[in-house]
Amino acid sequence: MPGQIILTIITICLLLLWIPVAYEKITRFEDFQNSIFKQPILFWLKQPVAFFVPIAETITAVLLAFRRTRFWGLCGSFLLMMLFTGFIGMALLGLLDKALCHCGAVISGMNWPTHFLFNCFFLILSAYGIYLTKTNKAPAVSDGKCQGLVGQKTV
Repeated sequence: MPGQIILTIITICLLLLWIPVAYEKITRFEDFQNSIFKQPILFWLKQPVAFFVPIAETITAVLLAFRRTRFWGLCGSFLLMMLFTGFIGMALLGLLDKALCHCGAVISGMNWPTHFLFNCFFLILSAYGIYLTKTNKAPAVSDGKCQGLVGQKTV
């Protein structure tokens, strides 16, 4: 049972990350797209990245919200955090000239070292959530009962 409680806390933390950042990117898509076009990435990748990131963040949040798909949401979260943390790491190492952050109101106010630690924290949370799920310390489905953040039902 402690594994399930920890996994629920991890899931809530990740939802509190992905929902606002995805929402902001979608509702302010033009600003986000302009930010992507200023990034030091290959020109032909800029438009696909601008569309992919908010969609991937939204899908990740939806997958996390349901117990049956939580494992895939954790994997999506881990993958996104790996990409974003790698990007910030390259900025910290001076490998990117004009790296910009368009993560959201609170996060974008962080300096690069703080943002890197913030991302590392959520990367570790995602990895630990995957570990808990894969080691059956927090099973994805339990005795046919509908449990989790969405559709809770106790029998």
